[in-house]
Amino acid sequence: MGGANVESVLASMTLGYVIGFGYLTGWDAYKLITKAKNPARNLFSWMIIINRVSIISASPDTVNRVRFGVAIFITLINATVIGIFIPAVMGVSTAITNGGEVYVKVAKVIILMTDCFLNFYFISEVKDNLVRNGLTKYQKLVDFNMAIICVSVLMDLFLFSMTFLPGVILFVPFLPVTYITKLKIELSMAKLIIKIANEDSNTFLPPCTLQSHETSSTAIINSPLSTRIHFDSRDGETVRVLENVYNYGLGLGDSHPFVRSQDVPLCYETTQIEVEKRLPNNNYFPFDTLEAKAALPQRWAPTSNDPVDPPTGFHKPKKDAPQPESQVVVPHTATTTNPLRKIDLDSALQYGQAQGYPPLHQFLLQFTIENLHPDIPYKNGPDIILTCGNTDGFGKCLTALHNEWYEGRDPVSEREGLLCEEYAYMNAIGAARPLGMNIAPVAIDDEGMKAEGPGGLKDVLENWDFAKGKRPHLMYTVTIGQNPTSGVLSVQRRKEIYALCVKYDVIIIEDEPYWYLQYPSSNGTSFPSLPKPQMSSGYEFLDSLVPSYLSVDYQGRVLRLDTFSKTVAPGCRLGWITGQPAIIERIHRITETSTQQPSGFVQSMIAELIIGPPTGDKIGAGGDKDGKGWSFDGWVRWLEGLRGEYERRMNDMCDALETGSTLVKSGRGNSLTEMTDNLFLDAYNAAEGKNKETEDEWSVIETTRIYDFVRPMGGMFIWVRCNFPSHPLASKVALRRLARALWVYWTTYKVLVSPGTIFAPTEEIRNRDAWECFRLCFAACPREDVVPISERFAKGAQDFWRIKKVSVIDELLKDDDGMMDGTEVGGMDALTGFC
Repeated sequence: MGGANVESVLASMTLGYVIGFGYLTGWDAYKLITKAKNPARNLFSWMIIINRVSIISASPDTVNRVRFGVAIFITLINATVIGIFIPAVMGVSTAITNGGEVYVKVAKVIILMTDCFLNFYFISEVKDNLVRNGLTKYQKLVDFNMAIICVSVLMDLFLFSMTFLPGVILFVPFLPVTYITKLKIELSMAKLIIKIANEDSNTFLPPCTLQSHETSSTAIINSPLSTRIHFDSRDGETVRVLENVYNYGLGLGDSHPFVRSQDVPLCYETTQIEVEKRLPNNNYFPFDTLEAKAALPQRWAPTSNDPVDPPTGFHKPKKDAPQPESQVVVPHTATTTNPLRKIDLDSALQYGQAQGYPPLHQFLLQFTIENLHPDIPYKNGPDIILTCGNTDGFGKCLTALHNEWYEGRDPVSEREGLLCEEYAYMNAIGAARPLGMNIAPVAIDDEGMKAEGPGGLKDVLENWDFAKGKRPHLMYTVTIGQNPTSGVLSVQRRKEIYALCVKYDVIIIEDEPYWYLQYPSSNGTSFPSLPKPQMSSGYEFLDSLVPSYLSVDYQGRVLRLDTFSKTVAPGCRLGWITGQPAIIERIHRITETSTQQPSGFVQSMIAELIIGPPTGDKIGAGGDKDGKGWSFDGWVRWLEGLRGEYERRMNDMCDALETGSTLVKSGRGNSLTEMTDNLFLDAYNAAEGKNKETEDEWSVIETTRIYDFVRPMGGMFIWVRCNFPSHPLASKVALRRLARALWVYWTTYKVLVSPGTIFAPTEEIRNRDAWECFRLCFAACPREDVVPISERFAKGAQDFWRIKKVSVIDELLKDDDGMMDGTEVGGMDALTGFC
């Protein structure tokens, strides 16, 4: 067969391909184009790669430059090719023919380079505007585009090689083959974009993988939920890109069935998106500004970051010293359009994003990743979501990670459990118990939860009684200033506990309201040694603190709860959860259908205080003296000062308690002890109209330790354990009854403390030894009352230990026998300065 015949056959085959494949491709393109709201913008036949590049770019100006610049450039290239190619084929002159052949080759190289540039630009934009902001399912676009670049380049190289063949019988037919193939590639990209945009987020790839044993929490992590938009970056770019993506090739107008209100934020003009017009007009808000006088970050004097022994001699601020202050102003409408700097009532009082007010969310995200936990070991790091305080945050964690269980409806084998310390913050336990959770207490020591030994975490998990239900896969723990015992868990203990959580697939919910209140002045035997941080937070104060469980969390199984309750005010009802993005995304969904974002009043005021207005904005004012915000430096300085104030209070109370912890009893006849008894009885007898009781004289000289405590390493509390077996009536009165009588007896000294029974998560612990303990709080009462209250506490305990008459105990408890466990008075402890 001659060369001409071969060329004819190849040309015929090419023509057949063009007609057949071209028809199918054209019909596919027609269907997508006719669905479009604006078909002219979706003409794949002339848009080719520019079409998808334009929707991924967040900048309208960039879109126009790319769209029209490339279109004009390629049109001019092709026009000049045609202008030279036709005269060259007609053989007008040898020079034109030779020049035409060269120019055609050059033109193909230029088009090849343009094609490669646009593809790589598209990949870059997908990464920057989608993948980097948490939408990792769009990584598929990147991977697919890398593959089709190879195909596209091969097609261009093949066409380029055709230009070296003599004649045009092959080159001309292969032109439409190349362009039809490229068109098919673009249609495939369009369908992939549509598919990814519409699919559920069960393809959301977390940065780490939890082991999957029998836990329901892991199953929930893999449950299908809708796409999350993560506002970590610039001026609503992600939202604009997502809106373009959803409508790309579909043309379903402004409302797409997969664009839910939770997918696209509604409340920021800077996003330039109107999906559902359900917002009240912000001009009708009755508040023109929010203003408040606020402290400067330097108001309180810090204490040393290094352990001090003995813990005395700290600098104390002068009483009644004038306190410098600032004037915080949240304006009605800020001048900036940047949602990450726009702090005003227009945005704060509107419906907002469930993840929190964008300026505050961004500040806390950066502070969390760069300063609080700079060395989290898992890939890509954590995410955060704002909450209405830690109680709200804990409840949402339970909703996300726990399946409710009802007695009588569900089999016992499906009942889930919650691990906690054997003395615990009972609001959290109270939230878990109605969900049907088994409460599984773990033994503690002066640090906190124990990993080994009887009652330790290993013992509880290894010897779990499956007759109670599933082995627990959730843990609730307060590791810094443990409530109520004030322990601080060492890094080594955290590693031991985390290893057990990995082995038994336990997710740790770490509640840390007191994390900044760590007291190095506690003696060296009680304060755990702190290794040098692998990565500095940038602040000596933060580096001095025992790090979070997040610092050892290489699997993404830690959720940390932070709050402004102890660093600003409890009434803020504002906090945040830190954890791996896959779980935070689920909590984000729960928030959308429950509380939504925290109060806009609170968020805007906190944001203005700390972040302040943008540079040049004269209508807002932050919390620093120059009208700027506190910034990271000021916020950390404020935390240092708070720690200093509470540490001084702690030392004052501990010193007073230590002084009164030992009773020296001496006397004879109607002396010290009998006098105490009779003075107390006189008051009762006078009220009841009874005669004074007396007993035989006795004499004794002895020293008795009536209570013990460990100087707190953190938090706001002192956990006192009384030595009731040493009481003179221990052989005549039940020790638990003595404990209750002491609690009542303290009220005559104007002291009301929290009985240990209200911190017992189970009846077993309440009956075992919780009644021996009392929790004292040095935080709530006025500073000048800390020592007097502590001295009254010690005096009351000493006088109680001098009581020798059973009748005195009976008199104390005559109206109280129905309240022996103390659970009915759990809220009374704030009445006199102990909380």
